[in-house]
Amino acid sequence: MRPFEILSLPAFIAIRDNRRPSEAPLVISKNNGHPGTLQDITGQALPWGFSTVADIILGIVTVEATSYLLVGTQRKDAGVLRHQAISKLTEVKAISFQADNYMEANPNPLLQEITTYLGSGLFYFSYEYPLTHSLQNQYGRPPVPPHELWKDADPKFFWNAHLMKFFINRELNNFIVPIICGFVNIVTMKDVTKGEKISFGIISRLSCMRAGTRYNSRGINDDGDVSNFVETEQILKTDGRYMSFVQIRGSVPLFWEQIPSGATFVAEIRRNLDVSREAFSKHVSSILYAYDRVFMINLLEAGNTKKIAELQLTMGFENQYLYWLNFHPGLDSLKYLHWDFHAHCGTSNYANMSKMLKSTEVEEERLRFRFFHVDRDGNLIEKQRGTFRVNCMDCLDRTNVVMGALARSSVEMQLSSLPLPTGFLAALADENSPLTLSFKTLWADNGDNLSKAYAGTAALKSTFTRTGKNSTLGLVKDGIKSVSRSFIQNFYDDQKQQAIYSILGLTPPIPESFKPYRERWVDSQVRIRKSLYAKFDSSRIYVGTWNVKGFVPNEDTTNLGPWISPEYPNARDIDHDAISIYVFGLQEVVRTSAEALVGWAEEEKNLMAWTKVLTHRINQLRSKSKVVAYSNPQMLGLGVIIFVARDKLHYMKNFTICKSKVAVGGLSEARGGLACRFDFHNTSFCFVCAHLSGGKDNHQDRVNDVSEIFSQTHFIQTPKHATIKKHDYVFWFGDMGFRLDGTLSESEVLARLENKTLTLLLSKDKLNQKLTTIFGNGYKEGSIAFPPTYKYNIEGDPDTYVPKTIPAWSDRIVYKCNSGFSMEQLVYTRGEGVFVSDHRPVKSLFDVDILMIDKEKEQEIIEEMEAVSKTLPLEVLKNADVPYGITMDINESRSTKIRRRGSIRASVVSPISGHLASLVAIHAHFSTCFGDRTAVMSSVNLTAMTMKSLLRLLQRFKSCVHAQALANSLLRQVSTLTSAAKQCMARFNQEVYFTQLVGIVNEIIKSVTSALPHIV
Repeated sequence: MRPFEILSLPAFIAIRDNRRPSEAPLVISKNNGHPGTLQDITGQALPWGFSTVADIILGIVTVEATSYLLVGTQRKDAGVLRHQAISKLTEVKAISFQADNYMEANPNPLLQEITTYLGSGLFYFSYEYPLTHSLQNQYGRPPVPPHELWKDADPKFFWNAHLMKFFINRELNNFIVPIICGFVNIVTMKDVTKGEKISFGIISRLSCMRAGTRYNSRGINDDGDVSNFVETEQILKTDGRYMSFVQIRGSVPLFWEQIPSGATFVAEIRRNLDVSREAFSKHVSSILYAYDRVFMINLLEAGNTKKIAELQLTMGFENQYLYWLNFHPGLDSLKYLHWDFHAHCGTSNYANMSKMLKSTEVEEERLRFRFFHVDRDGNLIEKQRGTFRVNCMDCLDRTNVVMGALARSSVEMQLSSLPLPTGFLAALADENSPLTLSFKTLWADNGDNLSKAYAGTAALKSTFTRTGKNSTLGLVKDGIKSVSRSFIQNFYDDQKQQAIYSILGLTPPIPESFKPYRERWVDSQVRIRKSLYAKFDSSRIYVGTWNVKGFVPNEDTTNLGPWISPEYPNARDIDHDAISIYVFGLQEVVRTSAEALVGWAEEEKNLMAWTKVLTHRINQLRSKSKVVAYSNPQMLGLGVIIFVARDKLHYMKNFTICKSKVAVGGLSEARGGLACRFDFHNTSFCFVCAHLSGGKDNHQDRVNDVSEIFSQTHFIQTPKHATIKKHDYVFWFGDMGFRLDGTLSESEVLARLENKTLTLLLSKDKLNQKLTTIFGNGYKEGSIAFPPTYKYNIEGDPDTYVPKTIPAWSDRIVYKCNSGFSMEQLVYTRGEGVFVSDHRPVKSLFDVDILMIDKEKEQEIIEEMEAVSKTLPLEVLKNADVPYGITMDINESRSTKIRRRGSIRASVVSPISGHLASLVAIHAHFSTCFGDRTAVMSSVNLTAMTMKSLLRLLQRFKSCVHAQALANSLLRQVSTLTSAAKQCMARFNQEVYFTQLVGIVNEIIKSVTSALPHIV
C-alpha cells in the first residue's frame, strides 16, 4: 500500500497516512484558493475511493494567487543504505486549493514547470535515512526519530523546506520528508574472490542556497554561497564496514555572470575584487568549517587567448586566494592549485590527469585527507580530514572527469586498508571487470544527472568517464550535447529558473488578501510592530551623466571637478564625506563609429581610465572614509561606474545588471539601457543609464526606446525585484536626446538663452511636456535652471552651440521613489568649463530614506506572533489589522523627516496598557482551562511571551524608577510562574495547583495595573 492518500473535496483536502492507520486523516480547509485551518471531521465518511495515492507529500506552492498541494505519485528505487530505502522521485502532481477545481486539468505553465522539474529524476527522498548528511556528519550526532528527520536536516540541501512551511509551522511531523536534489545510486555485487558482497554508492547533494540554471546562476552571492555547489559522497560497504569519501564542487567564488552577446555568452566579472573579498572570505570560512581542510583545484584555461574570460576568472580567483592567505599567515588549511585541464589533456588525452594526481601537492593532501571509516560494530576507525574543491567554468564536464579520478584513487586507498584478499584491488585495476565498470557507470550517471540539473543535458566527456576512453563518437556526442545546451538555455532555462525560485520561496510574496487567516494575522502584527525592529535613516547619493564622445581622461591633466562637485544653491561646495554612493553614467565611452563597434577591449580600457581618474579625484575631496570602485559594467558605448564609501560596503548586497539594446536590427549596442540594481541596507535601488535614439525628429523612437528598456530589463537573480518598477528607488539618467517641440526658431531660442529666460524654452521641451506619459506615474525631474547641454561646437568655440542647430536639454536625470519612501533632490545642475565633448555633464545630489531592519529582532517578533496565533480563535485572526497586545502609531510624515535627516518616528501610545489588556484577556481565558492540558500550557506560554515583550518595552524607561521596579517585579514573577507551571503539570488533576497558577497571573496583572499611572 502506498504511504499517502489525498482526497480533494470542495471544502477541504484530506490526507490519510496509511503507515498509521489508527490516526485520523489530516484535513486542511480550503480558504479562497489557499490552505486554511485544520479541521476535525471525526465520524464523517469520506469517499476515499476517489483519492490520489502518493509516496510523499512535498508541500504547498503558490502560483499566481492559487495554492497547490504537491505530491509525489511515482518513484523508483535508488538503493538501500544502512537498511533504509532511498527513492528517486519520478512524477509529481498538483492538487488545487480552489473549491471548484479539485485536480488541475489545465495547469498554469509555471505550475507545470514546477511539477515537471520536481518529477524529472533529480530529486530523492527517504523516510528514515538522513539524506542531507554524509556518513561522517551522521557519526556522533544524537539519534533523531524518523518522523523528525527534517529537524536535523542540513538547510543547504533541504530543498522542500519552504514548500513544507505550512506543515512545519504546525509541527505535522509525520508528513514532512526532506528531499535533496542531485544524484543517488547504491549498487551491490559479489566479491570476485570469496563471493562476499561489496556495495558502491554515490550521493550528490546540490545546494539550494544559490540554486539555478547554467547561465542564470554563476559565481558567488553576498552570503558566500556559490552556484552549482555540490557535495558528492562516494560510499563503499563491505564486510559490514562503511567507508566514504567526500568531495565538493562549486562555481568560481567571484561576482561574475555570463550573459548573451549575439550567439555566445560572455563572462564578465560584476564587482571589483576589492569589494568581493568579504563574500570570498565567507565562502572559505563555510567550507573550512564543514570540511576542516580544503584543497581547491581550478581547471580553467589560462593560455587560450580565445577564452579570455577563463583567464580573467582564474586571475581573480588567485588574487582573492592570495589576499586571504595574507590575512591568515601560517594557516595551511586552505590550498590552491591551478591546473589547466585543456592545456594538459586537450580533447582526448585524459591519461595526463595522472600527472596531477601524482603531483606532490595533490598526493600530499590526498594522503592527509584519507576517508571516513567505521567497522561492522559502528566503531570509528578514522575520519576524513579534508576535501578537494574542484571547479571549471560550469563545474560539470572537466570537473566530473577530475573528481572521478580522485574518487578512484580513494577507492584504491580504501581497499588497500581492508584485511581482504587482493582480488578487490586486482579487479579495480582491470578496466573491464564488473567492479570497475560499475564504478565508472556510477560516476558517469552522477555526472549526467548533475549536468541535467544545471545545463539541461547529460555531461560532456561522459564517454571517457564510462569507458576510460574518448572516441570519435564520444566527441560527436559531446558536440550534440553542446548544441542542445544552447537550445535549452535560449528556450527553457528561464522557465526552469522561475520554477526553482517558486520551490525555494524566492518569488514575490502573494497579496495579503490571498493568504490564510493565521498567516495574514501574523504578517499584520509584525508590521504593526515594525518600529521595534526597523528604522529609517537618511543617506546621500550622487548621480551624474555625461556623453563623453570617446574622450579618455588623464589623471594628471583632466579636470573633472566641475562634474564631481555639485554645489548647493548658495554656491557652497558640498561635503563629500556625507555622500555614501556615487553613480556615474557615461555614454559613447568609445565613439560609435562602425570601427568602434567591435572595440570591446578599447571600451574596457577607456572605462578603466575613467574609473581610475574618478576614484583619485573623489578621494582627494574626502577626508574620512574613502570610496572604492564597486562595479563598472559596460555595454558597447555605455558605462556605469559605481563608487561606495568603504565604511558602507558591507551594506551593499545583491548587485546585478541587465543590458537592453534598442538599436534598429539589434546590430549595435550603442543605443539602449544599462540597468544596475542593488540593495543598500534593506532598500532596493535601480539605476538605468540610457542612450536613446538620436535625431531631432525621432521623438517617438525615444519614447519607444524607454518602453522597450522597461520591458527588456529583467533581473532574474533577484526575483522579488525582477523589474525596474519593483524597486524602492529608480533613477534614469543619460543622453536621452529629447528636444524642443520645434515651435521656436534657432534665433528665438538663442535670444532667450542669452537673456537667461528659460521658462518658455522648458515649456517647449518634449520630456517636460510628457514626463509621466513616457516614464510612468510618480517619475519626477528637478527644476532645470541651467542652459541646454547639447550641442556644443567643440570644433570651434567650445562654449558656443553648433550653428544651425537648436540647443536641447539632451542629458537628463529623472527619478522615482515608491510608496513608503521619500527623497529630496538637493542639487540638479550641469558641470561648466569642461570642453571635451559636444555635451555638458549633468549632476544631481539626493537625500533618500534608507530602511534598516534588525533581522534577528524581526525574526524574534515573527516567532512570537506565530506562537500567539496558535492560541487565538478564528474570530480574532480574521481581524488581522487590529493591534494585539500593543498599540502602535507610526508617524509616516516624510516632509519633516527628510529635513531633519533623521529616522522615522515611532511613538508607542500606551503600550503598557496594551500589554495589560492582553494579560487580562489571557487571565479570563486561563480561568476556564482546568482539565485541558494543552490550553493551560498555551496560556502559560502566552503569558510568558507577553511579559517578555513587556520587559523589552520597559527598557525604554530606564530613567523611570517605577518602570525599573516593575521590571524587577516581573522578572521575579516570571520565575514564580515557571515553577508553578511545572508543579501544575506534574499534578495536573489537582485543582489547587491550577488555582495557584491562575492566581500568579492575577498578581502580575495587579503589579502592572498599580505601576501604570506612574509610568505612562
